[in-house]
Amino acid sequence: MARKVHDGPANGTAQRTQPPQEWPARPMPDGWWQTRQERDALTARLLTAFTDAVISRRDLVRRRGLAKLLDWLETQPGDTWQDRWLTSGADAAGFEWTDLVLSGDAARFKRDELVGGLTGEGVQLPFLVVDGGGEELRPVSAYLRDLMLGDASPLTCRSYAFDLLRWHRLLWFLQLNWEKATEAEVATMVGWLRTARNPQRERKRPGATPAGSVNLKTGKPSLRAGYAPSTINHALTVVHGFYSFHSRFGAGPVVNPVPVSAQRRQVLAHRSPLDPVPVVRRARLRQRVPQQTPRAIPDNLWDELFAAMGCDRDRALLEFYVSSGARASELLGLTLDDIDWGGQLIYVVSKGTRLRQPIPASPNAFCYLGLYLATDGLPLPGQPIWRTRHGEQRPMTYWAMRRVLQRANERLGTNWTLHDARHTAATRMAGDERLTLAEVQTILRHAHLDTTGHYLVARIEDMHDKLHEHYTRPRPQRSYPAGYDPDDIKAVFGG
Repeated sequence: MARKVHDGPANGTAQRTQPPQEWPARPMPDGWWQTRQERDALTARLLTAFTDAVISRRDLVRRRGLAKLLDWLETQPGDTWQDRWLTSGADAAGFEWTDLVLSGDAARFKRDELVGGLTGEGVQLPFLVVDGGGEELRPVSAYLRDLMLGDASPLTCRSYAFDLLRWHRLLWFLQLNWEKATEAEVATMVGWLRTARNPQRERKRPGATPAGSVNLKTGKPSLRAGYAPSTINHALTVVHGFYSFHSRFGAGPVVNPVPVSAQRRQVLAHRSPLDPVPVVRRARLRQRVPQQTPRAIPDNLWDELFAAMGCDRDRALLEFYVSSGARASELLGLTLDDIDWGGQLIYVVSKGTRLRQPIPASPNAFCYLGLYLATDGLPLPGQPIWRTRHGEQRPMTYWAMRRVLQRANERLGTNWTLHDARHTAATRMAGDERLTLAEVQTILRHAHLDTTGHYLVARIEDMHDKLHEHYTRPRPQRSYPAGYDPDDIKAVFGG
């Protein structure tokens, strides 16, 4: 029931009634009972919450770290555990609270054990972000460890680490602590990324194609000299996640410095994957990312590229790429156990789900693979089948296969990439009337059907005959039934 408001008797102003007294304020306790527990009871309660039934190595580290922390707190003044924590200065020290417990380079391992036991920092990071002096950035490591605990891939950790390193370099240049960042510093980063040159786009080799130029033979533009809009949006996402993580622990600014679109979050919160993605306004500082058409290789240029391969290994790889639609790294990890010769299948570990899944390939791909293995021999058990051919045999990496394609591009005057072969396979399958879109999605292992639907585009080379017939068709001549006077027809329909 809404509260009633009565007018005053003389001046007509609103006079608020007295609040009811039947709901008195609840008494606040002097402290929490958890902070007054005995040490044994507190230890048992915390270990039950943060350890598993089966004690692992990580749980042992946590037990040792908790014991060291409680030993130190018992030496601090105060009646409760909370009073001892506050009087010790650990709460004000932030991420450097371990320096109050253990200090010195000799205690580095013990400090890591202490923090790892309490916050899960015992997780090994594949990449580490350090400052100019070589010291680890503890706030960044805490966020990256949270990502790894969420089953993120090492490549995701690497990408986030580089984005956070770029963000901290900007803060160091502005002489600003990360906990005091505002939207103004985020806008500064976006403005710099929009105008700066990307060092990864610089080509020092003589005669190299300049960044942003268009290849006259393929019609494909090379990557521009600056940072792509998707790269800027990814950096904003990483910085936003970094501050959202620390805000849960009371660290960082009160307001996340990266603006978000409340409308977009509300619309996409409960959207079905089968529904089309609604168009909503972008958040501030977010860049417009154009929807690019699939980069399928025309059939005549594909035959030319395939003929430029110098050995059966490269022919087999290229045939597998264009017939299976596998990603570059997925195909390079094949072993002999991943090949089903009778079923014409290969088993790859998918990029997103990291599941071992079967995908079909063409008979020509298995034919060239057999020729390659007959010439170069079988690999060792458990080793990848694709190996280098010069010097000591080593597993073929992505960069080695990329260099094979680069040499072919230099001879042909093209600029194809390995991912173009996946686009070619997807476009060919989606354009085949005997394959449904759901079947193509299963082969390409797309999470959403909308992603597969992007390949339902008409290729210019497929329309060549129809367009030629359209252009060469004679112009239709107007004719009129007999019996009409030509002068009357001219007067009615014009000259």
